[in-house]
Amino acid sequence: SMGDAHHHHHPGSHYTKCRQRPQQRRALHLANQKMYLMFVSSQQEVLSFIDQYPALFFFSNSISKHCRATDEHSLPPTSVVEDFCEALLEYRDHPQLASRQLVFYDFEQDQACVARTLLLLGAYLMLEEGFAVNDACAALERALPKHISRRDLARLLRNLRTEMTMRRLSSDSSLFPIQEDEALGGSSLVQAAERVSPACVS
Repeated sequence: SMGDAHHHHHPGSHYTKCRQRPQQRRALHLANQKMYLMFVSSQQEVLSFIDQYPALFFFSNSISKHCRATDEHSLPPTSVVEDFCEALLEYRDHPQLASRQLVFYDFEQDQACVARTLLLLGAYLMLEEGFAVNDACAALERALPKHISRRDLARLLRNLRTEMTMRRLSSDSSLFPIQEDEALGGSSLVQAAERVSPACVS
């Protein structure tokens, strides 16, 4: 059960240690002493953590699996990013989870999937928690696959933030009365957005 019999969490600590026989896993702190990240090798491992740490709430979603990247350096579609952010906010703001620390977990075997998950989490941190690009990179860099540098991550997140800003502006017609239309030549719109919103540039 997910009862609160043992409170193993320390709100002040930077991350939560989870001991496992073969190696020590650490949940990576993402935001507000509330949201953490952990990559695991199996569902069995997740179940053993849930057993050991009943005060923590472990959750995952399959959004990063559905969006197959052609390669790790491509961006997830903005609609997928929106769904992912929405799913995380649902847990973050759920009244029954108000006192719990949340651990988002995913599986470490597929490096392309790991990269995709980190991009989605980076987008969440920027769009929903107000992180600058560099802060989002700092939160995630310890989980980066070897073939992706922090510079790569920063570039991808910067591009993703621009795309998401455009998406959100164009879906709010009162702010930006232009239909989302591929024929509009996205790049000129993006350049215009960068000129008018220096606050977006980290």
